[in-house]
Amino acid sequence: MTHKIDKLWYVVGFLAVAALMLWLSQYAQRASGSAPIGLNSTIADYSSVLVGPSLNGITVLIHSSQNCAARVITTNTNRIVLRFSSSTPSNGVATATPTVSSTSFNVLQAASTTVVYDGGLYGCSGISAYGFDATNTVYFMELR
Repeated sequence: MTHKIDKLWYVVGFLAVAALMLWLSQYAQRASGSAPIGLNSTIADYSSVLVGPSLNGITVLIHSSQNCAARVITTNTNRIVLRFSSSTPSNGVATATPTVSSTSFNVLQAASTTVVYDGGLYGCSGISAYGFDATNTVYFMELR
């Protein structure tokens, strides 16, 4: 009889661990992406752009493209704010100056960093940039 009770505790323990793992798996970070796994991306556009506060406010990094997998932006020695346009105006440019205080589609990118902005999350419309400190060279690459 005690042998059956020992087996029962093993089964109950196993089910408890399985239930705990299933419950914790819902909090695991899930990857989001627009490029399907296993398919190649190609570089569609690459440029270097001067961004800074003295360049009449915003600087356009890219006009609208209808289709992108991701955009890769690298900053040099100064931080920038990016504005991702939620819609595509006729010229494809994000229409407002990025500001840290506004919450509409603004992203602060630190100095000396490279960040991949997924097209599925940030869209493929126009991107504008504003530099805080001094004029900064920003490197931009679009993948399709």
